[in-house]
Amino acid sequence: MRIAITLEYQGTNYLGWQKNAQDRTVCYVLEQTFAKILGEEVKIVASGRTDAGVHAMAQVAHLDLPKTCKLSSKSLVAEVNKNLPKDLRIVSAKEVSERFHARYNVKSKTYLYKCYTSPTLSPLREDYFCHYPAVLNLEKIKNCAKILIGKHNFKAFCLTGGDNESFEREILSIDVIRKKDEVYFYVKGKGFLYSMVRIIVGVLLKVGQNKITEEVIRNSLKEDSNISFAREKMPACGLYLYEVEY
Repeated sequence: MRIAITLEYQGTNYLGWQKNAQDRTVCYVLEQTFAKILGEEVKIVASGRTDAGVHAMAQVAHLDLPKTCKLSSKSLVAEVNKNLPKDLRIVSAKEVSERFHARYNVKSKTYLYKCYTSPTLSPLREDYFCHYPAVLNLEKIKNCAKILIGKHNFKAFCLTGGDNESFEREILSIDVIRKKDEVYFYVKGKGFLYSMVRIIVGVLLKVGQNKITEEVIRNSLKEDSNISFAREKMPACGLYLYEVEY
Protein backbone atom coordinates (compact mmCIF):
# COMPACT_ATOMS: atom_id res chain seq x y z
CA MET A 1 0.00 0.00 0.00
CA ARG A 2 1.29 3.44 -0.93
CA ILE A 3 0.65 6.31 1.46
CA ALA A 4 1.24 10.03 1.08
CA ILE A 5 2.41 11.89 4.17
CA THR A 6 2.52 15.61 4.91
CA LEU A 7 5.43 16.73 7.05
CA GLU A 8 6.27 19.72 9.16
CA TYR A 9 9.83 20.32 10.30
CA GLN A 10 12.14 22.90 11.73
CA GLY A 11 15.20 22.55 9.52
CA THR A 12 17.85 24.22 11.66
CA ASN A 13 19.40 20.98 12.90
CA TYR A 14 19.15 19.06 9.61
CA LEU A 15 21.48 18.93 6.61
CA GLY A 16 18.50 19.27 4.29
CA TRP A 17 16.10 16.61 3.04
CA GLN A 18 18.24 14.39 0.84
CA LYS A 19 19.51 11.15 2.36
CA ASN A 20 23.31 11.12 2.36
CA ALA A 21 25.17 8.28 4.06
CA GLN A 22 24.35 8.68 7.78
CA ASP A 23 24.23 12.47 7.91
CA ARG A 24 21.35 13.92 9.91
CA THR A 25 18.96 14.71 7.09
CA VAL A 26 15.17 14.74 7.26
CA CYS A 27 14.90 11.74 4.93
CA TYR A 28 17.45 9.72 6.89
CA VAL A 29 15.75 10.31 10.24
CA LEU A 30 12.34 9.47 8.80
CA GLU A 31 13.47 6.27 7.09
CA GLN A 32 15.31 5.10 10.18
CA THR A 33 12.22 5.72 12.32
CA PHE A 34 9.86 3.92 9.93
CA ALA A 35 12.30 0.99 9.77
CA LYS A 36 12.30 0.80 13.56
CA ILE A 37 8.48 0.59 13.68
CA LEU A 38 7.99 -1.67 10.63
CA GLY A 39 10.96 -3.94 11.18
CA GLU A 40 12.22 -3.43 7.63
CA GLU A 41 13.55 -0.64 5.45
CA VAL A 42 11.35 1.65 3.36
CA LYS A 43 12.19 4.31 0.78
CA ILE A 44 10.60 7.74 1.21
CA VAL A 45 10.27 10.06 -1.81
CA ALA A 46 9.56 13.77 -1.26
CA SER A 47 8.04 16.44 -3.47
CA GLY A 48 11.53 17.93 -3.66
CA ARG A 49 14.65 18.58 -1.66
CA THR A 50 14.99 21.27 0.95
CA ASP A 51 18.48 22.59 1.70
CA ALA A 52 20.26 22.57 5.05
CA GLY A 53 18.51 24.81 7.55
CA VAL A 54 15.34 25.23 5.46
CA HIS A 55 12.00 24.57 7.15
CA ALA A 56 8.79 22.97 5.87
CA MET A 57 5.19 23.70 6.78
CA ALA A 58 3.77 21.14 4.34
CA GLN A 59 6.37 18.91 2.73
CA VAL A 60 4.72 15.99 0.92
CA ALA A 61 6.29 12.55 0.51
CA HIS A 62 5.21 9.02 -0.34
CA LEU A 63 6.28 5.54 0.70
CA ASP A 64 5.18 1.97 0.07
CA LEU A 65 4.29 0.02 3.17
CA PRO A 66 5.39 -3.62 3.29
CA LYS A 67 2.71 -6.31 3.15
CA THR A 68 3.70 -7.33 6.66
CA CYS A 69 2.45 -4.02 8.06
CA LYS A 70 -0.75 -4.63 10.04
CA LEU A 71 -1.14 -1.06 11.34
CA SER A 72 -3.59 1.41 9.85
CA SER A 73 -2.00 4.55 8.42
CA LYS A 74 -3.34 6.54 11.40
CA SER A 75 -1.86 4.12 13.94
CA LEU A 76 1.42 3.92 12.05
CA VAL A 77 1.79 7.70 11.96
CA ALA A 78 1.07 7.90 15.69
CA GLU A 79 3.81 5.35 16.41
CA VAL A 80 6.31 7.04 14.10
CA ASN A 81 5.64 10.47 15.62
CA LYS A 82 6.29 9.09 19.10
CA ASN A 83 9.79 8.15 17.97
CA LEU A 84 10.67 11.27 15.98
CA PRO A 85 12.62 14.21 17.39
CA LYS A 86 10.56 17.25 18.40
CA ASP A 87 11.56 19.25 15.35
CA LEU A 88 9.97 16.79 12.88
CA ARG A 89 6.39 15.55 12.64
CA ILE A 90 4.01 13.84 10.24
CA VAL A 91 0.85 15.95 10.35
CA SER A 92 -1.30 13.76 8.08
CA ALA A 93 -1.27 10.55 6.03
CA LYS A 94 -3.58 8.97 3.50
CA GLU A 95 -3.67 5.98 1.20
CA VAL A 96 -3.02 6.88 -2.45
CA SER A 97 -2.88 5.14 -5.80
CA GLU A 98 0.31 3.31 -6.71
CA ARG A 99 0.53 5.75 -9.62
CA PHE A 100 0.88 8.70 -7.26
CA HIS A 101 4.40 10.11 -7.12
CA ALA A 102 5.22 12.84 -4.63
CA ARG A 103 7.77 14.46 -6.93
CA TYR A 104 6.60 13.86 -10.50
CA ASN A 105 2.92 14.66 -9.91
CA VAL A 106 3.56 18.12 -8.45
CA LYS A 107 1.66 20.93 -10.23
CA SER A 108 3.11 23.80 -8.20
CA LYS A 109 5.01 24.66 -5.05
CA THR A 110 4.86 27.74 -2.88
CA TYR A 111 7.78 28.86 -0.77
CA LEU A 112 7.55 31.43 2.01
CA TYR A 113 10.46 33.62 3.03
CA LYS A 114 10.30 35.58 6.29
CA CYS A 115 12.47 38.51 7.29
CA TYR A 116 12.23 41.40 9.71
CA THR A 117 13.71 44.87 9.36
CA SER A 118 14.06 46.01 12.96
CA PRO A 119 17.50 47.51 13.70
CA THR A 120 17.71 45.27 16.77
CA LEU A 121 18.13 41.52 16.48
CA SER A 122 15.19 39.57 17.96
CA PRO A 123 16.26 36.45 19.90
CA LEU A 124 12.73 35.01 19.68
CA ARG A 125 12.83 35.12 15.87
CA GLU A 126 16.31 33.64 15.54
CA ASP A 127 16.29 30.50 13.32
CA TYR A 128 12.79 31.35 12.01
CA PHE A 129 13.32 34.71 10.30
CA CYS A 130 16.18 36.44 8.57
CA HIS A 131 17.23 39.64 10.30
CA TYR A 132 17.47 42.28 7.57
CA PRO A 133 17.80 45.76 9.14
CA ALA A 134 16.96 48.12 6.30
CA VAL A 135 14.42 50.70 5.14
CA LEU A 136 12.50 49.14 2.24
CA ASN A 137 10.32 50.61 -0.49
CA LEU A 138 7.62 47.95 -0.67
CA GLU A 139 6.01 49.35 -3.82
CA LYS A 140 9.27 49.04 -5.75
CA ILE A 141 9.65 45.48 -4.52
CA LYS A 142 6.13 44.56 -5.65
CA ASN A 143 6.55 46.22 -9.05
CA CYS A 144 9.81 44.42 -9.68
CA ALA A 145 8.34 41.09 -8.54
CA LYS A 146 5.80 41.36 -11.39
CA ILE A 147 8.68 41.29 -13.90
CA LEU A 148 9.64 37.80 -12.69
CA ILE A 149 6.17 36.28 -13.14
CA GLY A 150 5.84 33.98 -16.13
CA LYS A 151 8.28 31.74 -18.03
CA HIS A 152 11.82 33.12 -18.07
CA ASN A 153 15.46 32.13 -18.19
CA PHE A 154 16.36 32.24 -14.48
CA LYS A 155 20.04 31.38 -14.85
CA ALA A 156 20.94 34.65 -13.08
CA PHE A 157 18.88 33.52 -10.07
CA CYS A 158 20.49 30.19 -9.23
CA LEU A 159 23.72 28.68 -7.97
CA THR A 160 25.82 26.16 -9.83
CA GLY A 161 25.71 22.64 -8.50
CA GLY A 162 22.34 21.49 -9.84
CA ASP A 163 21.83 19.05 -12.71
CA ASN A 164 19.70 21.36 -14.83
CA GLU A 165 19.52 20.94 -18.59
CA SER A 166 17.50 24.14 -18.87
CA PHE A 167 17.27 27.31 -16.82
CA GLU A 168 13.74 28.09 -17.95
CA ARG A 169 11.21 28.05 -15.14
CA GLU A 170 7.73 29.46 -14.64
CA ILE A 171 6.81 31.66 -11.70
CA LEU A 172 3.05 31.78 -11.16
CA SER A 173 2.90 34.48 -8.50
CA ILE A 174 4.96 36.48 -6.02
CA ASP A 175 3.08 38.07 -3.13
CA VAL A 176 4.88 40.43 -0.75
CA ILE A 177 3.20 41.33 2.55
CA ARG A 178 4.47 43.62 5.31
CA LYS A 179 3.22 43.34 8.89
CA LYS A 180 4.86 45.92 11.15
CA ASP A 181 8.60 45.17 10.88
CA GLU A 182 8.11 41.75 9.23
CA VAL A 183 8.11 41.13 5.47
CA TYR A 184 6.73 37.90 3.96
CA PHE A 185 7.51 36.73 0.42
CA TYR A 186 5.25 34.02 -1.06
CA VAL A 187 6.78 32.63 -4.26
CA LYS A 188 4.70 30.13 -6.25
CA GLY A 189 6.06 28.27 -9.25
CA LYS A 190 5.99 25.07 -11.25
CA GLY A 191 9.60 24.30 -10.39
CA PHE A 192 12.69 25.99 -9.02
CA LEU A 193 16.42 26.01 -9.63
CA TYR A 194 19.04 25.51 -6.93
CA SER A 195 18.66 28.32 -4.33
CA MET A 196 16.40 30.22 -6.74
CA VAL A 197 13.85 31.45 -4.18
CA ARG A 198 16.49 32.67 -1.72
CA ILE A 199 18.24 34.57 -4.52
CA ILE A 200 14.98 36.09 -5.80
CA VAL A 201 14.19 37.37 -2.31
CA GLY A 202 17.71 38.79 -1.91
CA VAL A 203 17.43 40.62 -5.23
CA LEU A 204 13.99 42.04 -4.39
CA LEU A 205 15.27 43.30 -1.05
CA LYS A 206 18.09 45.09 -2.85
CA VAL A 207 15.50 46.59 -5.21
CA GLY A 208 13.66 47.88 -2.14
CA GLN A 209 16.83 49.73 -1.13
CA ASN A 210 17.41 51.20 -4.63
CA LYS A 211 20.55 49.08 -5.04
CA ILE A 212 19.26 47.11 -8.06
CA THR A 213 17.09 48.63 -10.79
CA GLU A 214 14.16 47.19 -12.74
CA GLU A 215 16.24 47.50 -15.92
CA VAL A 216 18.91 45.21 -14.48
CA ILE A 217 16.24 42.66 -13.57
CA ARG A 218 14.80 42.73 -17.09
CA ASN A 219 18.25 42.35 -18.65
CA SER A 220 19.08 39.42 -16.36
CA LEU A 221 16.20 37.38 -17.82
CA LYS A 222 17.53 37.55 -21.39
CA GLU A 223 18.99 34.36 -22.88
CA ASP A 224 22.36 36.00 -23.59
CA SER A 225 22.64 37.69 -20.20
CA ASN A 226 25.87 37.23 -18.23
CA ILE A 227 24.38 38.71 -15.05
CA SER A 228 24.54 36.63 -11.87
CA PHE A 229 22.81 37.43 -8.59
CA ALA A 230 24.33 34.47 -6.71
CA ARG A 231 25.86 36.70 -4.04
CA GLU A 232 22.37 37.91 -3.08
CA LYS A 233 21.40 34.48 -1.71
CA MET A 234 19.54 34.87 1.58
CA PRO A 235 20.17 32.70 4.68
CA ALA A 236 18.27 29.41 4.97
CA CYS A 237 16.67 30.29 8.31
CA GLY A 238 13.92 32.40 6.71
CA LEU A 239 12.81 29.89 4.06
CA TYR A 240 9.82 27.54 4.37
CA LEU A 241 8.28 25.05 1.95
CA TYR A 242 4.78 26.43 2.40
CA GLU A 243 2.53 24.40 0.10
CA VAL A 244 2.66 21.66 -2.55
CA GLU A 245 -0.23 21.30 -5.00
CA TYR A 246 -1.13 18.20 -7.02
